Amino acid sequence: FSIWVIILIVIGSITLFFDVVDIVRWLRGERDVHVIGLDQPLIFREEVAVNAPAAAVWSTLGDYSSYPDWNPLVQSVTGETNKLGGNIMVKVTPLPFKLSAEIDLLEENKAVGWTDQFPLKMLTARPVSTIIDKNDGTSTYVFEETFAGPAVPLLAGNLRKQLPPIYKKLVEAVKERAEANYS
Repeated sequence: FSIWVIILIVIGSITLFFDVVDIVRWLRGERDVHVIGLDQPLIFREEVAVNAPAAAVWSTLGDYSSYPDWNPLVQSVTGETNKLGGNIMVKVTPLPFKLSAEIDLLEENKAVGWTDQFPLKMLTARPVSTIIDKNDGTSTYVFEETFAGPAVPLLAGNLRKQLPPIYKKLVEAVKERAEANYS
C-alpha cells in the first residue's frame, strides 16, 4: 500500500507542476491553446532535379497502374484520378488498409494533391507533388506531405523517424522513372 501511495504522490506532484505552469502562463496573458497537430501541422518536404521536362514527370506521376513497379510509398491509386474533386482510394505501402481521399489539386504538368482521411478522422494527410519546369528540358520535382489532426502529437516522433528516408526514395524514384521514360 505504501508503494502505491508514493507512486500516487509522485504522479500528483508532476501533474500539479504542469498545472501551476499553465496557471502562471494564463495569468501572464498566454491564453491560446497550442497542441502540435491541432494547430501546428507536421510537414515533410523533399525535392530533386530531374533531367527531363515537366511533361515527363507528369506522365510518370499520372501512370498510377505502374506504381507497384517503382513507387516505394504508394502501391496503388484507383478511382477518379484525373478529375478535380475526384474520389480515389490510395494504398500506402506501410499501412494495412486503403485510404479514402479526394483530389483537391490538379494542374496538368504542374501539381497534383489529395487529402487522405484516416479512420475516425484522427489524422489527415495531404500529399502534394509539384513539378517546376525549368524551360530548358529539365525540371524540379517537389514532394510535400502535411499531417494534421489530434493524432499528430502521438505519432510525430515515429513519423519523423520513418518518413524522411521513404520520401527521399520516392523523389529519387520519380526522377529515375521520368528520366528513363524521356530518353
